[in-house]
Amino acid sequence: MGSIFDYLNWRGDLSLQQAPFNPVDNVILTHLSYLPLDGIVSDEIGALSIADTAKVFAARLSEESTNDDSQKYNFIYKEDPALLEAVGKSHRYGAMKLAGFVNQIDPVEEKQFAALTILTGDDHAFIIFRGTDDSLVGWKEDFNMAFYDEIPAQAEALQYLETMARHFKMPLRIGGHSKGGNLGIYAASFCSKKTQKRIVEIYVNDAPGLSGKVINS
Repeated sequence: MGSIFDYLNWRGDLSLQQAPFNPVDNVILTHLSYLPLDGIVSDEIGALSIADTAKVFAARLSEESTNDDSQKYNFIYKEDPALLEAVGKSHRYGAMKLAGFVNQIDPVEEKQFAALTILTGDDHAFIIFRGTDDSLVGWKEDFNMAFYDEIPAQAEALQYLETMARHFKMPLRIGGHSKGGNLGIYAASFCSKKTQKRIVEIYVNDAPGLSGKVINS
């Protein structure tokens, strides 16, 4: 069976103008939200290309490997560094811009929330919500989804969507894997009508659904 890396080798040389955005692009880009981009990608609207992000990230990994006192990166997926390097070098993705990276862990609120916005270069912004990470808070919030109509990360996702929509005046794609897909659905359902009119696609990758009360509302 083929992998993301096979797709990058096969289609990575084609721009979005040559081959429009598709579901596999969604899978690759939503995966980038799991990277520890704290301190590299701004939490505001300042944008850094994926190519430049990959270079900075690689430099930090190199520094980490030679510094015993440095804080070690904790990768949720072991292939993340290789994926970022491959995406950064590709013609299809390298020039895309990353912005608005946030990563919040709040044990008191029982909230684990991370999000990333990608300016894909085809006059769209792709707003991505991270799924559950490997933190205890993240897993506890997952369990809370079974019996709460709204969890803190959903409220945070709604606020994040509205903030990014104000900054980037263009059509919006929304996506996420696992809990991230759920956050995307929730945010798109409860955002303002003005923002909703700009949403052109929502990618829900293996995500849990919403509660009956929320759906009925």
